[in-house]
Amino acid sequence: MESVPDSVISEIFRDQFPETEISEIRLFSRGWNSILYSINGKYIMKFPRDIQASHELEMDMYITERIRPYINGIQIPHYIHRHYHNSLLTGIYGIIEGEPLIQPDPSHYGKGNLFNELSSQERKTIAESLSEHLRRINRIPEDIFKDSRNERKGKWVNAFKGMLDEYRQSCIQYFPQHLQHEVGSFLDSSFRSIDKDSFKEVPIHADFGGWNILYSRKEGKITGILDWGGMMVGDPAYDISELIVSFGPDFAEYVVGLAYRNDLNIIERSIVYANLAGFLDISYGIRLHNDSLLASGIRMILNQL
Repeated sequence: MESVPDSVISEIFRDQFPETEISEIRLFSRGWNSILYSINGKYIMKFPRDIQASHELEMDMYITERIRPYINGIQIPHYIHRHYHNSLLTGIYGIIEGEPLIQPDPSHYGKGNLFNELSSQERKTIAESLSEHLRRINRIPEDIFKDSRNERKGKWVNAFKGMLDEYRQSCIQYFPQHLQHEVGSFLDSSFRSIDKDSFKEVPIHADFGGWNILYSRKEGKITGILDWGGMMVGDPAYDISELIVSFGPDFAEYVVGLAYRNDLNIIERSIVYANLAGFLDISYGIRLHNDSLLASGIRMILNQL
């Protein structure tokens, strides 16, 4: 699914707002999991691409309502309507001012990077803002997740091992046969690097990349954070790794210096996670039948070997 017909969007919207005339339907963001449309410049309608993304939207709705009292100074989606279309959940929330710092459009992968257009001072302001928001996220009470289907049993390292096992089973087969053993050893080494370290597990966003961070050029600041459906208790370095992938190591180190001075090895762990980002590209390439994502992920991992 690369687009949704205006007629479908209009039908769903009128179900919630029967007396509101639709004056504009505009593509807001085309991501790996979902496609978002702006309606009348006031609402966002979110369409998951597949059943897995639909489940994640369900969790996004669940989590955002529970964490809202603990998130200050930033907007998160407030869903006002849910609707099933072709067996997939669709959600509507009030629009948040701003645009993603990175547009991860699978059909135009790697293009549309707003962050590169900003000045060094604007980037510094963003880093300072994100450090504050990360600290707020990490302080959210863990019992928020007690009734969540996203609750993870056991320690973070067990969840991380499960992630690597999924990569091993689904992704390694796409590498040249003579390199598959080396790719498997790379996964083993990555796990050992995390398993040997000690750190405090805290609530993390778990998808804290530039594609989920909204920035307003008009206001000159971060205005919103999207996609909370994967939120869990885990290693704060995982969120930092998404900043490395999005904005580079220097930016991430500046955020760490503001937010995680007592975690001496957080940058090292973040680099381990960031070096695995290619497996996400491969996974989504498989899910979305997108050859460019698949090829990009393979190149990224081969560069780490």
